[in-house]
Amino acid sequence: MSVAPDMIQVSDKQLLNSSNEVIPMKTVPHLPESPMELMALMETAAVKLADVPFACATEDELLSCARTGERIRRRLDGADAALLVEISDRGAFWKAGCRSLQAFLAQDLRLGPRAARARKLATAAIGRFTSMTGDPRDPMAPSTAEAVHDGAIGTNHVIVIDKVMTQIPNAVPTEVTERAEAQLADAARSLTPESLTIAGKRLRGLSPSPQDQQLMSKLRGEVTPELRAMLEVVFTRFAAPGMNNPADPDSPSGAVDQPGLDDDALAAATERDLRTQSQRNHDALLAMCEYLIAGGAVGKPDRIPAELVITVTDRELADRTGLALTATGLTYRSRISSNSLPRQRLI
Repeated sequence: MSVAPDMIQVSDKQLLNSSNEVIPMKTVPHLPESPMELMALMETAAVKLADVPFACATEDELLSCARTGERIRRRLDGADAALLVEISDRGAFWKAGCRSLQAFLAQDLRLGPRAARARKLATAAIGRFTSMTGDPRDPMAPSTAEAVHDGAIGTNHVIVIDKVMTQIPNAVPTEVTERAEAQLADAARSLTPESLTIAGKRLRGLSPSPQDQQLMSKLRGEVTPELRAMLEVVFTRFAAPGMNNPADPDSPSGAVDQPGLDDDALAAATERDLRTQSQRNHDALLAMCEYLIAGGAVGKPDRIPAELVITVTDRELADRTGLALTATGLTYRSRISSNSLPRQRLI
């Protein structure tokens, strides 16, 4: 079918019926480039649509119209973000007698404080703001912005993604954060905001914080149900009372159900064990790591087994300072002494 010079074909996101089958493409007039003219056309179409009865439509057409209407609303969320960025950058809200963008949304547009804050958060996540040099910047959440542009997700999805992203520690590498945002945006294309909230809680990752003055590090993160289940097994076997107690030289090491374990020694160690469950969990993970590294279980069979490499000077060794440096630059509270040389591999 030939198309008149002043007509174009709609080539993306055509109407879909209930079976997700494409309804034959329509032709529409060329659209103006002016945002004011486009807004006028949209309002005219909205007024007309509000007056048109849907009684003549088939069930498939009704479902298709509902899906198309929702996709339009979501696309408009992206256009709204672009508009609000321009209002914010220019300070246009002052002309409406408002002192901030959020006040303009809450008062002039009568959204109220809660909805205004949500709109502002969504704009901050998917909007393209201008740098100090006048160059446009990419959105803070680029994959999320793309999904909004496609009409696949809306403001409620964006708010959920933004909330999850703000909970990621600053110490997490940028590439990991970017990958998390992309995963959330992809999941949002097929989930409700409520389901996305649950999925966001399952973003896996563990991030140790920098060492404090006592050389301790806080561990923060989210683990999958699979890892949680495996940790429970490790804690049950390695964190039993009396087992793997670094403060007790006579504490049995390894798993509590290992063959040949001295029951009397375990019972005596249990009597001396004053640790809390969380402390035993910590020591269990330490024992498990020592077991894996010492047993050569880290690394592929065709590679040199992984080892914990630490550096300690002769003076530190003689003075028994208890401090050493790992290959990754971490200060390590070492139990190495000159008496333990035969049992340690020093380089």
